[in-house]
Amino acid sequence: MVKAESPLLFYLEIHIDDFSFESHKRRGEPFNEQKVFENVTYILNRLNDSLEQYGARANFMFREHYPKKCLIYQDAADNTLLTLEKAGNEVGCHCHGSRLQECFEAVRKCGIKKPRSICPGVIIHLRQGDTKSPQVLTFFREVENLGFKVCFDGFYKGGKEGIQRIWRPSATDIWVHDPKGKVVAMNIALTPMDWGMIEFGRGWRLNQVDYVTRKNFERVIALFQRALSKVESNKVNYFGISFHEHQFATDDFNTVTPVEEAFENIEYLLGELEPYVKEGKDAYSTFTEIYNAYLEYE
Repeated sequence: MVKAESPLLFYLEIHIDDFSFESHKRRGEPFNEQKVFENVTYILNRLNDSLEQYGARANFMFREHYPKKCLIYQDAADNTLLTLEKAGNEVGCHCHGSRLQECFEAVRKCGIKKPRSICPGVIIHLRQGDTKSPQVLTFFREVENLGFKVCFDGFYKGGKEGIQRIWRPSATDIWVHDPKGKVVAMNIALTPMDWGMIEFGRGWRLNQVDYVTRKNFERVIALFQRALSKVESNKVNYFGISFHEHQFATDDFNTVTPVEEAFENIEYLLGELEPYVKEGKDAYSTFTEIYNAYLEYE
């Protein structure tokens, strides 16, 4: 449980994307579905082992394909999603601006009875900056109607100051409910663009292992330290980063072959954070815990 005196709540957000189960169709390339599933499963279990080693927890946000494959290749009563949840992690949903219902049902069928958190891809509908468009309003209402309580997404370009607080609802944000409503929307504290995850060129692409490097995590630590210096009293301050399971693999989604160095680098990050946790300056938190702290203390 989050403690009120913890000045900075730290979250790790891991998106389990479906690119590895989809891209081969567009390219017409050979594809071994079971092997890809096994490699993604290894990555998730290996990440969970690293988290447990440092007493940390994370938020695993799934799109629909991987949970569906769990019901094919694993026991429904003993699948990866349940293993992650039993370890104290939060298991929620992730969408790219559509198919919320399908994602919600896929996660529930794996035994996650009440997914509370979602990163729904609202940002996809905000690229033109129109926060009041009917499309966005309808999309956010669907998030609410499915019973989600906390919505993390890239609502604003954030992270330049190293910290973002919860997006406080206001009269101008007509599609975000107030704290007494059913959903509280929060902004990603440190966006991927701020620390090297997204590379711009011809369009954009997600870097693979080049992204989860020691150098990039050193930058995250520096921004975390800056965030510590900017915490506000009587506020729920939080800081976190998001990344993807396929960034712990080599090639571009075809086999999703794990790379051990990537896990060593995430363990470096956790090791650097460990003294702050022990001193009570930082607390690993799930999205639901941040949400509950916000409702309780603000």
